[in-house]
Amino acid sequence: MEKRPSLEAERLRAEAMEERIAVARAGHFPSLDLFANYYLKRTGPLEKSQWDAGLQLVIPIFQGGTVQAQVREAATAHRESVLRLENRRRSATSEVREAWESLRAALARTSVLEQAEQAASDSYDEQNRDYRYGLVTNLDVLQAMRTRQEIRRNLDRARYAARWARARLDAAVGTVPAP
Repeated sequence: MEKRPSLEAERLRAEAMEERIAVARAGHFPSLDLFANYYLKRTGPLEKSQWDAGLQLVIPIFQGGTVQAQVREAATAHRESVLRLENRRRSATSEVREAWESLRAALARTSVLEQAEQAASDSYDEQNRDYRYGLVTNLDVLQAMRTRQEIRRNLDRARYAARWARARLDAAVGTVPAP
């Protein structure tokens, strides 16, 4: 079930939110920037130099409250993503259970209808044989044939319902059957 794309995406989103906390905490640390400029044409006393470079040290002394708020915001977003992941897992588990029960019921119905189809075929054969001996009317034979056809139609529907339930189960689990 962990192979489901929705669960995988939610798990990756939760990991990204966890990394966001570390990025927000980094706002407490000083930063050192290196910068450089290259000039095509320069005027004034520095006309002869074509470039300059410098270092800039930034110490976030008065940004502690802002950075701490960003850390709390990132932690809250991480908790939300973890809760969303758990909710997705629960709904996926419920979907798998529902698909499994649907498949199990469809297979049970198919089995019962196969037995009914066999009984209806036997009944039709018996009615047909009795008709040849004049023991039943042609209406009885036609009724037995109609019953057999209805059961066969229901059996075909049940088989397709079982295939559909199997496809739903495969989709719920996150696997694709081999061709």
